[in-house]
Amino acid sequence: MEIGSAGGSVLASWEFVRSLYMDGKSGNDVFDFEKLILVYPPNPDDTKAEIEALLKLQAELTSDPIRQHEIERQADTSDLSDIYAPLCIENADFGATKDLIDLVLETAERVGYFYKLVFNRPRPNEVDPRLRPFIAVPPHAAFPSNHSFQMFSVAEVITRMIPEHPGATELFIVAQRVAENREYAGLHYASDTQAGRDLARRFAPYLIKHCRNELRLALAEWH
Repeated sequence: MEIGSAGGSVLASWEFVRSLYMDGKSGNDVFDFEKLILVYPPNPDDTKAEIEALLKLQAELTSDPIRQHEIERQADTSDLSDIYAPLCIENADFGATKDLIDLVLETAERVGYFYKLVFNRPRPNEVDPRLRPFIAVPPHAAFPSNHSFQMFSVAEVITRMIPEHPGATELFIVAQRVAENREYAGLHYASDTQAGRDLARRFAPYLIKHCRNELRLALAEWH
């Protein structure tokens, strides 16, 4: 299960993705946000090197209970404190900001699935059975990492909304940690993580354009 929230935000994100599709095509039945440039997954030799790196991370994880707990906690959306804490809104009434974060997470999840289908990269444990994932492996492809894409998308949007807030830029550090935890868990290659970050940077203008009303409501809570 990728990062995404339940309830009304699911419907909100569906309307948001629908608005992306209603924004017009660029030709050949391809929408602009469907042709963002990503570096292709590594070749087989480089993938072998990534596998060896993941095996080392797998060994390190056995003696790292803090990271183990993080991996389990970050598998779903029951706890978004990784995002809320840097912004100091864990115990505060920032409803519009939290709704915006939910919308970004859900929208990036759906767009990420499109790119996963494009590249259809097998999960690491499908390539090398020595890898024993720490948590359940999602049923879809590895590249790009949706956790990476979603978390970096939040960072991209929030830093544009409140660039003066120190916690906004810290969200990039949080995103990297969450994404790397998926590598330690044996679910993603490092190149999946990088692809998610690259996709977030390229998709950010579409997010900013299409969630400008939600951004306006959220920004009002900070002034």
